[in-house]
Amino acid sequence: MNNINFDYRNNQIFSESVGEELTNYHDNLEITGCFLMEEDNNSSLDISILHKGKATTSKVILRAVLKDSAHLNISGEIKISEEADNSNAYFEAKVIILGDKARATVVPELKIDNKFVTAKHAVVIKRISNQDLYFLSSRGLKRTIGEDMITKGFLTIP
Repeated sequence: MNNINFDYRNNQIFSESVGEELTNYHDNLEITGCFLMEEDNNSSLDISILHKGKATTSKVILRAVLKDSAHLNISGEIKISEEADNSNAYFEAKVIILGDKARATVVPELKIDNKFVTAKHAVVIKRISNQDLYFLSSRGLKRTIGEDMITKGFLTIP
């Protein structure tokens, strides 16, 4: 199993590119990432995974919290070739927007050339709801402390 982990919870500016090929029988790849971005941080992550071998597996799980006017671009391309029977691919990116000018762009792309595979993707970009903040404030927490608690819990990858 090959693991790649990105941890940018300290507002670093980054531009990362990952290209991986899964060529052997039962090759396994897991990519995880946590990003906390503030101020005018403008960063990007490009992921490209090619499944060539039979019964290969890839799993991408990304979490980001954007504050102020931070901007994050994520592109994730997963290609499963014709000879990669019984392969599995999963791409997930979840982003919380806390700043009025913060924005995120997440583009997952699945290219499937084999009908005997499983491939899924999920993207969520949202703001913390007023209902969540109200619940925390009703328990005596200030808004900033509530946002910090939600952020820390959200950036924990299961």
